[in-house]
Amino acid sequence: MLKETKKSIKDLIEVYSNHGRKLFALITKTYELLDKSRIDRDRIRDNLRQRLSKEASLRVADFDRMINEIISQQILLENRIKENINQFWITQENYTEKLKQAWQQDENLQIFNDLKGQIEQEIMIIIQLIIVFHEKHILQMRQMGNLMNGKLPLTVARFKEVIKTI
Repeated sequence: MLKETKKSIKDLIEVYSNHGRKLFALITKTYELLDKSRIDRDRIRDNLRQRLSKEASLRVADFDRMINEIISQQILLENRIKENINQFWITQENYTEKLKQAWQQDENLQIFNDLKGQIEQEIMIIIQLIIVFHEKHILQMRQMGNLMNGKLPLTVARFKEVIKTI
């Protein structure tokens, strides 16, 4: 029985390590999306700033004041996601090492169960942050894109209304 349990834990460590590589690929794509969203946001912001200045007589300083709150919230969320991902990877390395040590030392399964619960919690936190970011990003890009491409009238009042929805 102990031999079977030990083999199961060893198999699980291998699966966990493979899962970690897949998760790393997902996180890499998330980093790429964060960078792309910043580029998109800056492009849209610059385009709207110019158009509102010309077409709606909105001063650049007033535009910047209105949009800075949205951008600062976006940057805070991006930084929070990156910090959580970085901390997650540090923690994952520690968990993997603890699992290997427990396996080598024939320690009981409680260590494994405790680590499994902690890992699942951390993964859920990161997933929730990424989901919130994606939802906000999609809404922001859709609303700003509608202003840019003429689907919504480009007026100061409409711009303010769009900012409130974001």
